[in-house]
Amino acid sequence: MSIGRSEGEHFSNDQEFVACQNSMTEKKILDGQRDMAAQSFRAENETDWGQKSGAGKSFSERKGFGAGRSFSERKGFSAGRSFSERKGFSASRKMLVALSCSTIFSMSLFFDGTAFAETVNDGVKIANNGKQSKPVSAQNKQKAVKDNAAEENGGATVEASSSASPAASAGNAPLANEGTMLRQVVVSATGFEQNVKDAPASISVIPREEIEKGSFRDLTDALKNVQGVAVTGTAAEQDIFIRGLPGAYTLILVDGKRQSTREARTNGNSGFEQSFIPPAAAIERIEVVRGPMSSLYGSDAMGGVINIITRKVPHKWTGSFTLDGTANQYSKFGNTAQGSYYVGGPLAPDVVGMQLWGRGLGREEDDIISGSPKKKEIDITGKVTVTPNENNDLTFEAGHTRLRRYSSVGHNIERTENISRKPVDTYNKNDRDHWVVGYTGRYGFTTADFSVLQETANRTNYTWDSPTHDYVANLRSPEIRNTVVDGKFTTPFDIFGRHTLVTGGQFNRGALTDQNPGMRTGLDEEFTIEQWAGFAEDEWWLTDTFSLTGGVRMDHHQIYGEHWSPRGYAVWHATDNLVFKGGVSTGFKAPEIREIAPGYAYTTGGGNCFYGRNPPKGRNRCGVIIGADNLEAEKSTSYEFSTIWDNLDNLELGATYFYTDFKDKITNRQVLDANGKQVEWSVDPNYVLYENLNIDDAVMQGVELTGSWKPIDVLTFRSNYTYTHSEQKSGDYEGLPLARTPKHMANVRAEWQTPIEKLESFAAATYHGKETNAGFRTGTAGKAVYKDGKVVGREYDDYFTFDIGGSYAFSENVKLNAAIYNLFDKRVGVDQFNDVVEGRRLWLSMNSQF
Repeated sequence: MSIGRSEGEHFSNDQEFVACQNSMTEKKILDGQRDMAAQSFRAENETDWGQKSGAGKSFSERKGFGAGRSFSERKGFSAGRSFSERKGFSASRKMLVALSCSTIFSMSLFFDGTAFAETVNDGVKIANNGKQSKPVSAQNKQKAVKDNAAEENGGATVEASSSASPAASAGNAPLANEGTMLRQVVVSATGFEQNVKDAPASISVIPREEIEKGSFRDLTDALKNVQGVAVTGTAAEQDIFIRGLPGAYTLILVDGKRQSTREARTNGNSGFEQSFIPPAAAIERIEVVRGPMSSLYGSDAMGGVINIITRKVPHKWTGSFTLDGTANQYSKFGNTAQGSYYVGGPLAPDVVGMQLWGRGLGREEDDIISGSPKKKEIDITGKVTVTPNENNDLTFEAGHTRLRRYSSVGHNIERTENISRKPVDTYNKNDRDHWVVGYTGRYGFTTADFSVLQETANRTNYTWDSPTHDYVANLRSPEIRNTVVDGKFTTPFDIFGRHTLVTGGQFNRGALTDQNPGMRTGLDEEFTIEQWAGFAEDEWWLTDTFSLTGGVRMDHHQIYGEHWSPRGYAVWHATDNLVFKGGVSTGFKAPEIREIAPGYAYTTGGGNCFYGRNPPKGRNRCGVIIGADNLEAEKSTSYEFSTIWDNLDNLELGATYFYTDFKDKITNRQVLDANGKQVEWSVDPNYVLYENLNIDDAVMQGVELTGSWKPIDVLTFRSNYTYTHSEQKSGDYEGLPLARTPKHMANVRAEWQTPIEKLESFAAATYHGKETNAGFRTGTAGKAVYKDGKVVGREYDDYFTFDIGGSYAFSENVKLNAAIYNLFDKRVGVDQFNDVVEGRRLWLSMNSQF
């Protein structure tokens, strides 16, 4: 563990921390601990770790506390924080100069010779001025808990979770662990580690222990029952919606690195992004931030942020292998099987560590029209961490994911002869490659994080050719290559309270290689967009119980120019039991390359449209949507207020109200002349013309309720409820929801540690409310929604499911998990829901660790 140190502070080889040798002895430190015991942070009451470590124990006796170890005994970790959680540097030279100046200024604020001594047992950070800081104490307590867990788990740093982590569900995924907030550390709300109750945002955390006990095919399985989050869409294109905003408005991160490959997929880009993630065995936890976070993360973080934190390198070689499968009661639903693995350990002790993870997944095709396609997925990722000394870390990571989907006539595709083009079997391949180079340096009290990420994704569609009895590739194969350079400085200092200042910048270049379909040349072209940004955010604890967080980010887009994203937030610990939070945050989403690139002609009209000026009866003309360089970013301003009450024993309740004002939504519409006649494209009159515009506004508001109750040691109840009201305020669909999000969602889960040793069980119920899907192409499923006598959308039925399951540990290294999902066999067909809800099914998993 590495912390900022002033002169006279060092680590001894016998694992005892000696602070300020010239002015303070170890006895004084211990005496100070005893004096402060009565004022220790309430987190001490939430973990038995504090009870095990008496106030008078030396640091050398606390094997979980990293501050008392020499560097060689820290097993490749740094400051209790995964290197992969740190972001990289900006390529803009001017930005780097500005950031360096701001860092030097920040450092000058506290380089005054102040010496610190950390005491973990009492949960208090003591400075030579005698002041205490509750937020920092919370961070130290969390790091101590993690280090202690690492020691007890073969050196792998794991997040503390609930005392009884029950079997989770796939159809009914584990509820976010709301009942153990005092032991949860998060990084996504501010860019540095802090207690979840201190975080200036609404955050849910799902630890690996819960993920591994449920079917985890992709990210949607882990998030289905998180409050404020809805997983919805067609069977083949499920996506993650946060607070009423579609999946494209949610930023997915892996170790803080953005993942955005949607532009590689035209005509439907949902259902893929959530597959490009590590297997469950490689994940430490998943953090879900609900609400805009563009002040830190920039574009796409309008609805929220999902940050997948991977495991840290263990100090000795460890690993796991998992085989699992799902068998449906009814043969018309496809079965699933997958295997995944994780291995990690030192190549050179305390200097070089390596991790390797991957998985293979196969799913059969549904025998249901518009059901789930056949699916094959393989991915592998390797990471090497180099720690030449205690102040510097280097990380190198590279990975590949290959995803294939197959649909066949008579199974997933309807067999019909009544249209002009006979249906044929299809499949598409979607590949993603990525690499990351990162660096972390600790300079005095400032930590610098730099990284360079490049991801390349492409999609190729194939159709079955009867004469050759083979699949033939579509000549159009779009590819997106994103290069992201990140830089961040984290600087704590004391001025009228305790501050943590985060400054940084980002350079982002997106290069799309694709045909210009409207030009019909069949030749690939490259369309590029560059953006750069700078940001600053300060968390200021004015007292031990009250903090203010303020920040702003400026993004510069090469076409539409500057966009500013401010944020303000307050956290107040009114009592040890009661916390109030609230603030205002802003978000934005930059136009996609195809929407804004000058000269790009995006074809539209559907697969059966007519290319020409005189379409036959029953067919509409094909059109083109021209890239508009006058587009602006879509914007949102969100207000939220929440409260958390915890009796510090067995009951916790939480409530959040949110209101989001969404402006300048990008939409397209047909261009008409003064007489209302379709305007043809001047470049090719066989197309009619469409245009992109910033015209639509919407409002989303709602309530999120959570509860956790443990009436006895072996029984825990968890529940949440989400109400979401979404309404478009302008445009053709005024008065209708912005996206197909259920108005009501509810989850209840009971977890029981049975009298049989090592046997855990659960029962879970989920309610998924009615949805309304408004738009031009919403299909024919569900009930028609009318406006002014015209069909403007579809309404889909609600449904309820019930699951049971459990896990049994044969030994410390082998565990069996099992569940029956949808026990009461509630089946919802495509005609009712434009989706497929699978019937009763059995899931089995065997996990082996070494």
